Amino acid sequence: MDARQELKLLIEARTPIIYIRSYEEDRVKEFLDKLVCELNLKHGTGKHLAEWTMSEKLKLPVPHQSSPALITKALVNDRVYVPGGLQYLANCPVNYDVMVVAYDLHLMYAASDAPLVTRYLKDFARKCRTESSDPSRREYKTLVMVSPTYEIPRELEKDIEMVDFPVPDFDELAVSLKSIAGSFRSPGAEAGSLPGVLSESGEIRDTICRAGRGLTGNEFSLTVRRMFCANRIVHRDLADFMLREKQQIIQKSEILEFFPAQVTLADVGGLDAFKSWLAQRQKLIEARPWEMDPETGRPRTGIPLPKGVLLVGASGGGKSLMAKATAGTWKLPLLRLDMGKVFSQYLGETERRIRQALSLAESMAPCILWLDEIEKGMAGARNQADSGASARTFGTFLTWMQEKQSMVFLMATANSIRFFADNFPEFLRKGRFDNIFFVDVPGGRERRDILAIHLSRHIRQIRRNGASIDPDELESLLNAELAEAEHRAETRSSPPENLIGLSERFTGAEIEHVINSAAEEAYARANSEDEFNFNYEDIAERFKGMTPMYAVNQGGGPESASSAERLEELKALVLQGFGGRPAN
Repeated sequence: MDARQELKLLIEARTPIIYIRSYEEDRVKEFLDKLVCELNLKHGTGKHLAEWTMSEKLKLPVPHQSSPALITKALVNDRVYVPGGLQYLANCPVNYDVMVVAYDLHLMYAASDAPLVTRYLKDFARKCRTESSDPSRREYKTLVMVSPTYEIPRELEKDIEMVDFPVPDFDELAVSLKSIAGSFRSPGAEAGSLPGVLSESGEIRDTICRAGRGLTGNEFSLTVRRMFCANRIVHRDLADFMLREKQQIIQKSEILEFFPAQVTLADVGGLDAFKSWLAQRQKLIEARPWEMDPETGRPRTGIPLPKGVLLVGASGGGKSLMAKATAGTWKLPLLRLDMGKVFSQYLGETERRIRQALSLAESMAPCILWLDEIEKGMAGARNQADSGASARTFGTFLTWMQEKQSMVFLMATANSIRFFADNFPEFLRKGRFDNIFFVDVPGGRERRDILAIHLSRHIRQIRRNGASIDPDELESLLNAELAEAEHRAETRSSPPENLIGLSERFTGAEIEHVINSAAEEAYARANSEDEFNFNYEDIAERFKGMTPMYAVNQGGGPESASSAERLEELKALVLQGFGGRPAN
């Protein structure tokens, strides 16, 4: 149900106390003003709307007077006394028909008279319930608390209804944009300025509004005005303006980290099965199944929202890189949730932080939420020394995964899922993610692709047999090496001593390290840019001198052998135990 419709029903149902979570006091007040007028017309009542802040006295309209005259009550030393104000509100005449919007009451929970505030709120709720039970009465009192965070004493949990007030949707942003364009003129603007172009181009207007989704009304207005000042009318500039504004919001949270798109799936070698699956998901996302039909209030398509994916497997196998590359290819913001910063030693703070992070991610939708090495962040859920806060946080996260209605695509990575299999198997059940993929060490064709990507970045510096090499020659060389390696594998011969053969059991990160270390050493050795080069054959020698993490007991020692064995056990657990799919 839409939050506005929910608020209307709560007020019509004579709910005594409603708690609205929002940073936008003006938008909430504007909505409540219209709602009160609508309800008065519908029911023939005369409900008044009053505001109350910590800096202003409690001002209430005089009962049974159409005049807008106001009276001031519950004052101590000419300042607002919150407990007294609540007491007066609860005890004012039974025929008093008023809605009080209080903006700062949550701050009183940390004050010295917090117990008294809690008591008066309970008294107010109880008295309102008694009054509203009289079927002959049409007048009733409503207290609406507005705050950017949910902070409610446990004693009041059953007396208060909570509602999240949404940020502006596309249509609201379009109305706001039209209003700003009509009233704002940038200094020295000409006929071709952005405000003027907006009236002629629906495409530019839609570009701005789509990019502005997730911003509050004030943030959107300020960003649009800055665009008008800069007179930017290029589509890419418009989206970049909004993206930078969203990036600032993320930076303020400290729990989420914004990653700008710098790579795409074309920059990732291998993992073709997973890439193919992502291509199918991209088609679903391009259908924009999260958009609602304004007439029916239902999704425009019958396609369910994509939930997300869990990547499990080899460390250095490209799991984190795939999260970045997916965001770059899908052109969606990438937010990294740092679970280490979520957990706090203070009571209730951990739960608040995870709710804040998830709410912020939803406000940025459509986006990708990336949880890197999730098993390490969630491991604290086993520890009951924190009075169960970690377990409750994990439960909150699971519920959000199941119930979320916004287009937040979750990409979680893990080097192991043994922790979840032993402690929280519900995290891995079917339907929690769209799919679970196992990332193995790359095969021959994947290593060819990985080598091609990293070697091509140094194509100007690479020498083979003393001569430079061009991209076409590099491709032909790697294909020939792959053919030789595959032939030897078919005949069960030892791998060839070329880059494809020598890099067997190396992860993508290890291959990148070998090539980069060769380039770094060559640069340090060179006296000038012209002398900066290194031999293709030197890279082969570096592979010979390094034992990969997942080597299969080929002189790598028992520790390396155990790593390979553990990876095989993990593979069996993911593919057979939890119905995962191979990413390679």
